[in-house]
Amino acid sequence: MYTTGSGSIPAVLCHATGFCGAVLGPLARAVPGLRAVAPDLRGHGDNAELPPSGVDWRLWADDALAGAAALRAEGLDGPMVGFGHSGGGAALLIAEQQQPGTFAALYLYEPVVFPPERLSEMTGENPLSGSARKRRPDFPSRDDAIANFASKAPMNVFDREVLEAYVDHGFARRPDGSVTLKCRPEVEARCYEMAPESGAWAAVPSVECPVVVARGNLSSGGPALFAEHTAAALPHGSFETYDHLDHFGPLEAPEEIAAAFERLVKQR
Repeated sequence: MYTTGSGSIPAVLCHATGFCGAVLGPLARAVPGLRAVAPDLRGHGDNAELPPSGVDWRLWADDALAGAAALRAEGLDGPMVGFGHSGGGAALLIAEQQQPGTFAALYLYEPVVFPPERLSEMTGENPLSGSARKRRPDFPSRDDAIANFASKAPMNVFDREVLEAYVDHGFARRPDGSVTLKCRPEVEARCYEMAPESGAWAAVPSVECPVVVARGNLSSGGPALFAEHTAAALPHGSFETYDHLDHFGPLEAPEEIAAAFERLVKQR
């Protein structure tokens, strides 16, 4: 579980599918006063081992709640905030449903929440699953991995600190200096395939804390298409847009998204 900050405001940050908690470190450090934990969600990073039941997004909610419990164990008893990106946003909604009152406020950037009426449109193989299965898992060195990702979309526009955190924490280093991806391509692919069964939409009506739902531009499709609908369905939801960013906005512009998160933190 990645931790950062020495402030008194407890915060749980949950990453997107295929990444790891450390990629949200730059965003967390840009918000003054936080003591943040960013768990590696099941199947990712140092939490890559899956139970016999396989991929289940509800386990991600358990990981988020474990992060919250760790902060409380440190003696931080003030109102807790949460930040979730993509699949991490769904994890926080399910976590708050499971243990109401855990969070005083949530900021969710393009959470993966599918309204039931849209599920019928999702037929055939998820294109993200196909891409994940083709993902290159091994590189001769850390620097080779960073150079590879920095040269092609979508990571070529990532903040440099974020990109380095992805490689340093999302890859395991072998004795010969080569690195291998901790979140294996097949696991990432299964995460995408299981998204419609996450149960995140069912959690929406019961989440009573203030929730900001943000999206990037609509050209990337996916969760951006449902973000405004999700915000409207939340009891205390609001909606923000970043038309100059895409689905990876928190990793492209962590300081900009942190400023919006900070506004919510101050209002909690």
